Amino acid sequence: MKYHLYFTGYSDDVVLAGTCKKDLDEHYSTFYLLSNGMVVKAHHGENGWEIAPTEMPADGVTIIEAVDLEDEGKDHTDERIPEWLRDDAPGYAPVCIIASDEPLEVVAAGNAGSKLHAALQIVKERG
Repeated sequence: MKYHLYFTGYSDDVVLAGTCKKDLDEHYSTFYLLSNGMVVKAHHGENGWEIAPTEMPADGVTIIEAVDLEDEGKDHTDERIPEWLRDDAPGYAPVCIIASDEPLEVVAAGNAGSKLHAALQIVKERG
């Protein structure tokens, strides 16, 4: 069985992340350390939302590009996005889907990517 963790942007400063509608939560950070050691960067800049792991290619990652860069109200229709998420995922933001053999969760979040990378290195070194 594969477990899925979803990320998408909302407005210009809210990141939605979760595994199902019940645990979909709002976040206000740029970098997210996952329980499997992956770091995801979610940033809204001049060209809209960018959401992806900091190291690519990454196994089990699917990024569905935004379908509404002009913010005209177009919705995501890609069937890889569960219907419960399509209700909350605006078309102007990409959807990042991370599939894993084990359940995933966000274990740390922050705006200083270098600090998260340093913490990740310490975790990897300690095993």
